[in-house]
Amino acid sequence: MINSIFKSFVVTSSTVLSLTVINLNSVDAASIFYDFEVNNLDGSLAGQTFPGAFSFEDSSLIGIGEEFLPVSDFSFTFEGIDYTEADLPEVAFFDGDFLGLSFAPNSSFSLVPGFFDVSEAFLAYDLDSGSGTGDINYHLVPEPLTILGAIVAVSFGHFFKRSF
Repeated sequence: MINSIFKSFVVTSSTVLSLTVINLNSVDAASIFYDFEVNNLDGSLAGQTFPGAFSFEDSSLIGIGEEFLPVSDFSFTFEGIDYTEADLPEVAFFDGDFLGLSFAPNSSFSLVPGFFDVSEAFLAYDLDSGSGTGDINYHLVPEPLTILGAIVAVSFGHFFKRSF
């Protein structure tokens, strides 16, 4: 009887601990990291993909209306040219919802954020070889603390399962 109560206590405690660590939201500014990939291109670049990554600080995000935040780190290579944060891409939000990147470094291409949802984001290009569009898929990169918390919670569960 005591053994089953102890097991129940351990399972409940592990669950609460893992959910607390995973859903931890800091009141301070946080660096948010995204990977993205431009794919499903049509036109002269059909069949090609172009990966990239960026990060930004969410400290100045208000969450009301349309907002654009500067990126703190950015890397994207398109048609053999490397672009960085010095080229001034911005992260677009509407009412606090992430919509994608707004970036038009020259007249040859633009990263266009979604209007109402990030799934609407796209790349438009107009090169000497032709013009076209492509989808942009964004992937939030988890913070190392979130991954560490999940590993610790699973390890506790595995340890107690084997011990009792």
